[in-house]
Amino acid sequence: MIPAQLPSRRVINLLLLLLFFLYWIFVRQLEQVDILPFWTQTLRLPPVAPLAYLGGFFHWRVLRHFLPLLAGWFFAREAAMLLVQRLYDLPDKQAGLRYLNQLSRAGEVSERQEVSTQTLRSERDRSVLLRIGGPGLVLIESGFAAVTELNGRFHRILPAGGHNLDREEYLFKVLDLHPQERTANDVPLLTRDGITITAHLGITYRIRRGAEPPTMAEPFPYDETAVRAAAYVETLLADGTVATWEDAPLNAARGLLRQIAGYYLLDKLIAPESPGDDPLSALKNELQRKLAANLDRIGIDLLDVRIGPLKMPEAISDAYIEYWRTRLQGQIDINLQNGLARANEMLDIARADAEMTMIQAILEGVQRARATGATTNMDEIMALRLVEMLENIAEQSRPTGQTAQKLHLMQEELRTGSETLLVLDDGADEPVEDA
Repeated sequence: MIPAQLPSRRVINLLLLLLFFLYWIFVRQLEQVDILPFWTQTLRLPPVAPLAYLGGFFHWRVLRHFLPLLAGWFFAREAAMLLVQRLYDLPDKQAGLRYLNQLSRAGEVSERQEVSTQTLRSERDRSVLLRIGGPGLVLIESGFAAVTELNGRFHRILPAGGHNLDREEYLFKVLDLHPQERTANDVPLLTRDGITITAHLGITYRIRRGAEPPTMAEPFPYDETAVRAAAYVETLLADGTVATWEDAPLNAARGLLRQIAGYYLLDKLIAPESPGDDPLSALKNELQRKLAANLDRIGIDLLDVRIGPLKMPEAISDAYIEYWRTRLQGQIDINLQNGLARANEMLDIARADAEMTMIQAILEGVQRARATGATTNMDEIMALRLVEMLENIAEQSRPTGQTAQKLHLMQEELRTGSETLLVLDDGADEPVEDA
């Protein structure tokens, strides 16, 4: 409700002056002072009745009637200043007097104040205009917008520039339209498996701009609904401080990050199974989606979210490193045993293949001997084929020169029909004759 317009200060002063003279005339007539004898005998002035009548206004018997008025005015002034000081919690009675003078100006500018978010907080206690309200002139800095109240209710939004506040119009809040950045270090997070970790959190946001693009004349456009909603975002914290719209995004981000991290196991966050997995990106994307939806309800646009590296307490980190060391060592042992088993399997396969090759060579030698009719020296033929296969296997296995030489010598002796058999003995370099 807008208060009724009061008469101007000039009209009030004229009315008071008129009442003062009427009262003076009244007390002059009441006392019926006759100063004509004093006028003619003491002052020796000509007996002029009108002048003597006017002189009676300054007789002490008439002027004494102004003592109660002066006393009443003095005490009323002191009482009014004290009342205003206590009513509006002003620093002193002089501030109350300034407010009374401000009200008596009836809409005239009595005080000028340049305000931003910082100056409003610092100058509120010292400025009557900012502490109580208009009339007065406020200058809103570029990049800011102000919200005013009248009788405790929303009144209007003031853009950057100079504005005359109405009588008792209160400058409630000045909002910064620039992009805001807030960070929090070591935000505690509790994982799904009950382990506490910390993370660095940073966000960038601003009041919603609305449909109007920035221009040279208006570099910081804003949505009036968003400004009004942000102005009334206040939360009483446990320590007794009040969190404003500037604190709300970071507080909301902390809570949502704790909630999201609670769905993850520590292994998924610290050591994902797939090399392409990025748990920080997953946390960031989910946090940005949920936080943007929450802030949109209070007229704030979320511009960016940053989540730093996840950290564990030292004791938990040491235990976790030992766990992974044991786990990796166990994996190495398993891989080593699997490798040895695979090598033995391949060796068995190679041995079986060698045996099959030798048998096949002996069979071919027997079949060839039968085909040529040379069956009398069947034992020598089989031995010769066996030595040939051993030589081939030795060459494929890249043996030492001594082994290859012995195998070649055995093959030559078998081919010449020697009755000497060479027997390889472990550690023996000379052939042994067998009759």
